Amino acid sequence: MGGEGSMMHSNNSLKTNRDLLAKKKRRKVFSGSYASVKMASFPKASKKQLSLFEKS
Repeated sequence: MGGEGSMMHSNNSLKTNRDLLAKKKRRKVFSGSYASVKMASFPKASKKQLSLFEKS
């Protein structure tokens, strides 16, 4: 009954490759250029406001 282990290994390898490919496709959303993206401007926090966060 030779070959059973090699078939199991090839099935595991195919499954792993499919998982890696799916993971790569999910991460592709974040690739690309961000040159045209404008950064949001936020108001400056005063020292009093910052001290409120430090206490909690």
